[in-house]
Amino acid sequence: MKKIPTLIFARMCQFFAQYGVRTLMVLYLIESLKKGDAEALALNAIFVTLFEVGSTFGGVIADRLLGFKRTLLLGGALLTLGFSSLIWSDQLILSFGLLILGGNLFSSNVPALIGRELADDEKRQKKVFIHMYALQNLGALAAIPLLSFLKEFYGYTPPFLLAGAVMGICVLALSFIHVEEKIHSQKGSWKGVGGLLAMPLIAFLFMQNKQLATTGLIILGIVLALIFLKKIFTPGIILHEKRGPLLVALFAIVIFFAVEDQTLSTFILFAERVCHRDLLGMTLPASLVAMMNPIVIALFSPLIARSKKRIVLPFIISGIALLGLSLTASTSIMPLLMVVAIISLSELYIGPLVYQAAADSAHEEKRGEVMGVVPIAFSLAFILSGLLSRLVVAGQGVSQMAAFMSGFQKMSILLLMAGLGLLLVQKKREVVMA
Repeated sequence: MKKIPTLIFARMCQFFAQYGVRTLMVLYLIESLKKGDAEALALNAIFVTLFEVGSTFGGVIADRLLGFKRTLLLGGALLTLGFSSLIWSDQLILSFGLLILGGNLFSSNVPALIGRELADDEKRQKKVFIHMYALQNLGALAAIPLLSFLKEFYGYTPPFLLAGAVMGICVLALSFIHVEEKIHSQKGSWKGVGGLLAMPLIAFLFMQNKQLATTGLIILGIVLALIFLKKIFTPGIILHEKRGPLLVALFAIVIFFAVEDQTLSTFILFAERVCHRDLLGMTLPASLVAMMNPIVIALFSPLIARSKKRIVLPFIISGIALLGLSLTASTSIMPLLMVVAIISLSELYIGPLVYQAAADSAHEEKRGEVMGVVPIAFSLAFILSGLLSRLVVAGQGVSQMAAFMSGFQKMSILLLMAGLGLLLVQKKREVVMA
């Protein structure tokens, strides 16, 4: 089998299962497990955070112990079991544990291997990363309506089993590719194993205590930030001249995706409880709101020119769109879909950039480890997303409509302030370079 197309297919399968299930997760926690809004949003943030956060450990295991292929096969098998086991609602901790271990082994090692295979052809590498970004969202696009309608008509069991089956097909496809492994040294591999095994343990502790969940997210965020900075500034991991651009790209990822993730999760609840969703005599599932995101990304990825000079634009236009939504206070689903489309288009200016920045900045023998920094940035975004959930949950005596509109206003202000900060950083960098 051809290596690069198979790896991109594997990424599509991961996004099909991961984002199809994520679209249902908040509603699943509320409807099937009877969690409150705030607790469901916090648990969802814990899940998506820990799904990504240990990818740096997965990168260490691929670089120094198992090699890329065996790491991907192991991670894919764990994801298959994890998604399938969600059908047992009383085994949520087991399911989360399997998914977290599998995600940490699988998630960053696919783009890391692509980056390594195309290291000598920068032009093709950039092109492949753009295609990967578009096609992985095509996988999510296929999953969201399919899993949403399966849930609407047959409950949660069929969509979870389908997600597991797709990951099983992914593992089968990866088993046929040939990868020339380049394990330079096994030194420090035990840290990767220890860190990986700590991830489901952290999830277990957070899920056992509601108060610990919020406090734990803050502590985990601080620890992640320290690991993040250590990876960036440790000599021999990242090329010195590439640190600045990589830091800017990673900062943009953290802020933008925190707001985007929380906003899309809140949009689903808003659509479920407030919006009129009737179309052609049929009531649309609320989770279909999230489908606009991969549609826009899949359609417009080839047309968006990625440029660091444009990194401010996503924050400005998304902030203005959210502010407009909050001021109109419309209960129609159409303005909601328009704002999702604008935020998704904005994402295209940021998303592929960070993978390219990470691939360009890595020393040859550290590609898996450096690509693992990207999921840490996403994990920080998801932690921040979980903390932002408090801004959009209705307090005592506050109507749901007022709470949602106030929350959208706060999200818009955060985006606009971040955009201004990035603009100032850009101006300073241009002066220094001049």
